[in-house]
Amino acid sequence: MGEGRHPWEREVEAGEPELPQPGERPKNTVNLDDVEAERDGSWKRLGRAAGSELSGLNWGRLDPNGTDDNEHCHSAEEELFVVLEGGGTVFLGGEPHDVRAGSVISRPAGTTVTHTWHAGAEGLAALFYGTREPNDIIWYPRTRDPYFRGVGVTLKVPED
Repeated sequence: MGEGRHPWEREVEAGEPELPQPGERPKNTVNLDDVEAERDGSWKRLGRAAGSELSGLNWGRLDPNGTDDNEHCHSAEEELFVVLEGGGTVFLGGEPHDVRAGSVISRPAGTTVTHTWHAGAEGLAALFYGTREPNDIIWYPRTRDPYFRGVGVTLKVPED
C-alpha cells in the first residue's frame, strides 16, 4: 500500500463535487411527481406522458387494505408488474399470491388467467408494464364484457 492516507479518507475531505444545474428535460423524459394523476390520484400513465406508443408503463397505488375491482386478462398483451412499496396479494386466476416491495410478476398473453390486486395494511404501489397490442381483447369476468383495444369498443353482455 502506498504512502499517506487512504483514498476514501481523501475523498471525504474533498467534499461533494460541483455539479451543473440540471438542464431542461427532453419531452420523452418524465418524473412521476409531474405526471397528471387519474382515479383519485391512484393511477399515472407514465409511458403515455413520455410519448410511448407501443408500450405502456403505469404507476398505481392501492390504499391500505384496498382492492382493485378491475379483474381481467389479456388475449395478446404481455404484462409485467413490479411492486415498489408495501405489499399485499395478487390474485392469478383467483389463486392468492403474497407480494411485497421487490416482487416482479409476469403475465404472459393468452393464458386466460385473470389478475387482480388486494393491498395489505401498508397499501401497495407498483409499476404496471404492458405491450399495448392493438389486437388485444381484454376480458372482464365479473361483468363478462370484452374490450376490443384496436377499435376502442367494449361489448356489454346482457345479464341472464
